[in-house]
Amino acid sequence: MKYVRALSMFLPDSSAHATCNPATKFGYASGCPCVIITFTGNPKEWAPLPYLPMLIPTTIKDVYVDSHLPLTCEGKTNADKRILGSVVVTPSAGFLSDDLVNSFVTVQMMSPVENVSIRIVCFTWAANIDHSRSEGRINFTVKIKGSAKH
Repeated sequence: MKYVRALSMFLPDSSAHATCNPATKFGYASGCPCVIITFTGNPKEWAPLPYLPMLIPTTIKDVYVDSHLPLTCEGKTNADKRILGSVVVTPSAGFLSDDLVNSFVTVQMMSPVENVSIRIVCFTWAANIDHSRSEGRINFTVKIKGSAKH
């Protein structure tokens, strides 16, 4: 499991990421793999602006905390959503706003269909991110090998 070794070097102790850590093999052994997402922007050039309470989008209302930059992930199309299943983002509030460069989140796919390419789109959320202009968007594709679940 070369990915587990690589992730373990990046994230050796992740007690805050209960199901995405070296002890759980980052979910790869159980067929519920995790990916790690880091923030690569320059916080000196950009910082997230918090939402006014009445303007918090419904999508993040349950997890929103002013001190964090929320992240949500889903399948890119309806077909991708069906074959991806549910995802768990940890911490659920997202990146730490005052330490974006050193902050990371894990995204765990809880029931992905095996042997099929799944396109995933994630969004970061802040008052100064315009999703209609593709700001704050992360796209990636995964394919879970059939032998992943035991």
